[in-house]
Amino acid sequence: MTNYLTLNIAYNEHQKIINETGGLSGIRNERLGSVLEHIQNDSYYLSLKINYVI
Repeated sequence: MTNYLTLNIAYNEHQKIINETGGLSGIRNERLGSVLEHIQNDSYYLSLKINYVI
């Protein structure tokens, strides 16, 4: 089973980075969610293998 990065995890990691380094909080628009959904389409990324450990 492939575990994909979720929007919630990406947002939380982004917030951690913002808290440490400064910058604008939050997600500006829906692009991130769209990207995270798109990479789950294996027909586009047949040879890409990413291991994400929680």
